[in-house]
Amino acid sequence: MIGLQHTFTMDRDCFSYLPHELHLTIYQHLLDITRIDREDRTSTLLALAQTSRHIRATYEPILFRQDGNPDRAMRWGAYHGLIPLMEKALTHGASVKAEGPHPLGPEYTFPTKTGIFTGPAKGSPLHFAAMNGQNDAVDWLLDHGASLHEPSKNLCKCVDPQIPQGFLTDLGRISQNHGSLNHDALSLALCHHHSSTAQLLIDRGAVEGNAEPVALHTAAATGQHNLFFEILRHVGRHASLDTPIESRFTSLHYAACSPVASPAFIQNMLKAGAHVIESAPRTDLPVFYAALNGSWAVATMFLDMDLEMTESQAQVYRAAGITLEGALVHAAVFAPEPPNDSPTSSEWFDGRKQFLARLARQDPNCVNSVYRNPHWYTNDTPLKRAAAKGHLELVRILLDLGADPNVTAGACSETVLHALTRCNLPVYPDDNPSRLSHPSFDFYTCQIENIASPIEKRLAASTPIIIALLEHGASVDGVKDRDGKTPLDLVVRYQVAERADTAKKYIVLFEAVKLLRVLLKHANPGCLQEEQRRRAKTTVKRMELELEGWWCFTPRARGIGGFGHIPSFTSGY
Repeated sequence: MIGLQHTFTMDRDCFSYLPHELHLTIYQHLLDITRIDREDRTSTLLALAQTSRHIRATYEPILFRQDGNPDRAMRWGAYHGLIPLMEKALTHGASVKAEGPHPLGPEYTFPTKTGIFTGPAKGSPLHFAAMNGQNDAVDWLLDHGASLHEPSKNLCKCVDPQIPQGFLTDLGRISQNHGSLNHDALSLALCHHHSSTAQLLIDRGAVEGNAEPVALHTAAATGQHNLFFEILRHVGRHASLDTPIESRFTSLHYAACSPVASPAFIQNMLKAGAHVIESAPRTDLPVFYAALNGSWAVATMFLDMDLEMTESQAQVYRAAGITLEGALVHAAVFAPEPPNDSPTSSEWFDGRKQFLARLARQDPNCVNSVYRNPHWYTNDTPLKRAAAKGHLELVRILLDLGADPNVTAGACSETVLHALTRCNLPVYPDDNPSRLSHPSFDFYTCQIENIASPIEKRLAASTPIIIALLEHGASVDGVKDRDGKTPLDLVVRYQVAERADTAKKYIVLFEAVKLLRVLLKHANPGCLQEEQRRRAKTTVKRMELELEGWWCFTPRARGIGGFGHIPSFTSGY
């Protein structure tokens, strides 16, 4: 039986599907065996317990005495609604208030402003019962003295207006204090859409005495309309709909950025007393967060209200050097796109296109706006952001709406074509092979998203975008960056970095040749010095010959053009 612990793992629990009654029967049987020969049988029981979390939590009190931690069984029992187990744990010293790791894993991972944070997730038995919708266990724990208002730590993902599809907490507190997603039991039940559990907690007094209406915001963020107004009736005595929590956002912000909140729900909130303008005296309007999360119907509804900002609100946008329409264009570009195979993806993309077209009609220059917003690491145009993300269709939409590809922005004062050539050409400077080809530029999305992907994929994705930019008037040689370089200067200055004789090298060369030829084709005849032009043409020709020879003699060319296929580099680009 000891060998079982090597056959099954705690992550693949073959006993999880057994009914609790059968677990108790097995437990009682093994308990009777251990009474006959406790010392020998206890080790066997421990070995069996290691094969299943259910068994480890159920086969007590023997294991309580072995590891001295009955609180673990209490948390497990609360999460799965096993009241007999919780009763046994209580008799062996477990506390209904003791905090500990999640029964299914001690750590929790979530994105922050500074990267990915993995940290401990802790909560009390009541937190675990509430987040898993175990109503009977919630009642039992409250009857035995569990605290309604005790916060958990890092147990729950919720929507945050400042983080698309993120968390119900303040961006600064996450990044500085990995600190905290501290939800109480009611917020956990709401976040996991356990409406009956949330109603039970409300009936037991979970809303009473809360200084901040966190539960109200959580219900708004998760689109639970009936519970939202139920909580509002309780908190209305000491908090209005315009009352912000610590992150400075109100219920209207949270509803606006919710992926499930409907325009009808927003309208009911407004009828109940929420204010679109007054709710955001020091931050962006709710319409911004609706666009930021791709809720086009809600964002359009806000625009239909003909919003007139207060002076303090207008100052927010003046400080960022942008109009409301410009900020909304940036928000729409930031919105995370759904997978193409999603049933609603076509509707989502059509909604974004119509939303952007409406903004361009209201303010034709909004598609060229530069947003100086420290929260989003951007000092760029929407076009530059869309190109960096590799979204060709979005680039075309912006260009059709009047986006100028020759606008310079960012710390390097560069155009989108500068940024793409810096970011995507796999090259080193001739004078110093150890230096990267894109030093000291602020193309943030390129650094985070593109550089992490294989170079041949970056090149293949960027070339159609560059062609689209050139077709709409992007200058190859007429606009200089902060260092006095044009996009073509950046290309002809460098040589291809891949040196090894590998298939990947030639795939990269194939894409790099296309990129070089595209830029040279659109350059003015007199833009380069004779030496530069000769050098650029020599580089292209050398790569073409190298590629043609490889195509003839390398079967691995199947992945690009097929056996024996010699592509023509003298036409098409």
